Amino acid sequence: MPTFNEMLMACKELRIQESELAQYGLVSGLWNMAFSIGDIIGPTVGGLLVQTLTFSDAAAVLALCSLTLAFLKLTQRFYRYKTRHKREEIDNGSESEDETKPLLSSNPVIH
Repeated sequence: MPTFNEMLMACKELRIQESELAQYGLVSGLWNMAFSIGDIIGPTVGGLLVQTLTFSDAAAVLALCSLTLAFLKLTQRFYRYKTRHKREEIDNGSESEDETKPLLSSNPVIH
């Protein structure tokens, strides 16, 4: 999953930082922090799982975690898709009559 791009898009949608450089810096720092924590926690939890369970049971637990995360990601994408469509419907429905009229009419009025 392209997690960095997803985090960057979420930061832009929520308007967390003013400039794009500040958004990129914030997302880059958070992403690198999470990656580094994963480097520490991953082998530690994996070693504990293998010590307490058999290898096949530990692999099944990790597969279940992966499937759960995939389901959560699909749910998040579906929610974003729905809310984006609702926002577009609201934006399109809020146009007043003046905004939809042409600026110049095809029949010129002569006084």
